[in-house]
Amino acid sequence: MSLTHYFISIDSEGDCKGCGMSGVCSSKTIELEKTSVTENFKVGEKISLQYEKVIQTSIIVYMLPIAFFFLGIILSKWLFHIENEIIQFLNAMIATGLALWLVHYINNHFSESKFKVNIKPIT
Repeated sequence: MSLTHYFISIDSEGDCKGCGMSGVCSSKTIELEKTSVTENFKVGEKISLQYEKVIQTSIIVYMLPIAFFFLGIILSKWLFHIENEIIQFLNAMIATGLALWLVHYINNHFSESKFKVNIKPIT
């Protein structure tokens, strides 16, 4: 046990099955600084975790690549006047790759900053 951090074990097979983000949790343990938690917890106590930016995260991860795909087609057709559909599709795939790189960059940039997770004991 650490004096400065909480280590929270996640039971993805049990109580987390109903959570919309249960498939996203790649780690079975979360480490949080004790200064970022407003309540004291005991070992073995059940808690609930609430991540408040689910909508923003979903938009970045899912909508950005789709938007870039269609943007690649539109730019090919209207801006560059390319009529060949195969070239339009290839440009759309390049734009989608760019969007996936952007998602990766955003993830790496913001993963080092703190994000807000509400922790509450289950009574």
